[in-house]
Amino acid sequence: MIRCDGPMPCRLPSVALRAAFLLCLLISLAVQAEPGDAVDVDAPWGMLGEHVTVLEETGSPLDLPRARSAYAEGRFRPSPGRVLNFGIGARPHWVRIPLHNGHAMPVLRSLLIENSWLDRLDLYLVQDGRMLDHYRLGDRLPAATRRNRHRHPLYEPLLPPGDSILYLRVETPDPMVLPIRFGHPEARLRYDALNAYGYGALYGFALALLLYNLVLFLRIRQARYLAYGIFLFSFIFANASYTGHLVWALWPPHRPVWQGLNPTAIALYATCGILFGLAFLDIRRLLPVLYRGVLALIALVWGVLTVLWLAGEQAWVVAGAIGFAIFYSLAVLPLAVFAWRWGRSEAGYYLLASLAGATGTAVTALGVSNLIPFNEFAFHAVELGVAIDAVLLSFALAEQFRLAQRQRILAERVSRLDPLTSLYNRRAFQELAAPLLANAERQGRPVSLLLLDLDEFKAVNDDYGHREGDQVLRQVARILRQSVPRDAVLARWGGEEFVVLMPNTDAGKATRLAERLRTAVEGLPARRSLGHRSRRITASLGVCSQQGSSLSLDALVRTAEANLHRAKALGRNCVCV
Repeated sequence: MIRCDGPMPCRLPSVALRAAFLLCLLISLAVQAEPGDAVDVDAPWGMLGEHVTVLEETGSPLDLPRARSAYAEGRFRPSPGRVLNFGIGARPHWVRIPLHNGHAMPVLRSLLIENSWLDRLDLYLVQDGRMLDHYRLGDRLPAATRRNRHRHPLYEPLLPPGDSILYLRVETPDPMVLPIRFGHPEARLRYDALNAYGYGALYGFALALLLYNLVLFLRIRQARYLAYGIFLFSFIFANASYTGHLVWALWPPHRPVWQGLNPTAIALYATCGILFGLAFLDIRRLLPVLYRGVLALIALVWGVLTVLWLAGEQAWVVAGAIGFAIFYSLAVLPLAVFAWRWGRSEAGYYLLASLAGATGTAVTALGVSNLIPFNEFAFHAVELGVAIDAVLLSFALAEQFRLAQRQRILAERVSRLDPLTSLYNRRAFQELAAPLLANAERQGRPVSLLLLDLDEFKAVNDDYGHREGDQVLRQVARILRQSVPRDAVLARWGGEEFVVLMPNTDAGKATRLAERLRTAVEGLPARRSLGHRSRRITASLGVCSQQGSSLSLDALVRTAEANLHRAKALGRNCVCV
């Protein structure tokens, strides 16, 4: 009997009960977290890594009885994590999964292994020492042997009431990664549907970008857009192979022919990524020696992979392809930094895109290789990285396109301007005059053309030099720009000759403008130089006006030239209409 004296109430029993409850809870949690604890068939859909134990075959292959004996001898060890990952070229492994069915009847459950490149996978369902089912899966077996058409190994047994054990034996030279999920078939279908939506969005996005860039290439014939389209295709191809979508879609009857699909797709993705980087950053022009060296390295890698494949060294082929992908993710970064430091504004987008793509590729490659912990993020890191990469590269290509368009417009504008006076040249004048004349003819409005020629301009160049002559031409061009109507077309016709085409202008208006121009030119400062007489700058002008249904630029120019020659014959520094 417990007695408490004094004013303080007795709390010992309640404290003891709480402590006991807490201790039981901790023990319960510890027991639940212990590897190898039975998986309840009603547990929610999820990973089984923390519930399994594993055994590596170190000698001759084990059968089921010897694997059970090894477990009884305590040779199975706890799971290394939620996702089992034993690396590239690992020995065959056994996985033991205890199951518990508390129902009175057998229940159907789904066990999904999210790895599409396992060579051989044997599943044994055992209860009370008796094998209830044996199911074989793997790339080396014909597709017809599968009970379910799924891109990943899928096993859906009827689990008997009570306790049972599921043994898995896995064998592959490829990365032995085992993300094992278990749960109700309906939960598995919901999970598959969610995956389908995600990959549909990813592939749809990549295909849309691919087609867009191919259309750009066909329209403007720039190799970088074709290279980017090929790079996007290589990513879709590699990802569809890596995730099992490609084999699932084609479903070959003889699956062994697909043994080299994954390493080939990975190496192709890395190759196309490097080639796109070279094309985008224009490395062939900027660093031709580096360009040739990178191409030689790509050829060497493919040669080595081919030799290893012919020698039957599948594990080395996979390791080489993954190593090449890691090299790609690292190699593009210094190229992007170099181009950015070179002053290429679009290289900033490429640098950010390369960081995203390189990080995603490296995380997935290192995770699959068991060099870093493998989890769902590591499995999908390459997809997330390339999605960000694709968006930023689209910005980079758009920036390149904008710069190219601006340079083209600038070049076209420069090609239409006279470099000395910044007026239109003769070719641009003819292009601009054609629609103006067509519009005047359609509306029946008058058009006038004016030709201005500087008098005795050769003498200015001879007496004062071409530099002074160029200054005179620039001054005359400035007078013309300030005097002619805004809707007129003004150009340097050639040498010291200028032309003005004025819509909606009759002969009277054109003559008055010509007279103002003549007076303004005559008002320019006289040229003076030692040894030469002072020389004033004057101009002769010929004007022509037409109105009717047969307006012709050639006819206007011929008439204006005739009037200009007449002005010259009359003593220069005058206007003739």
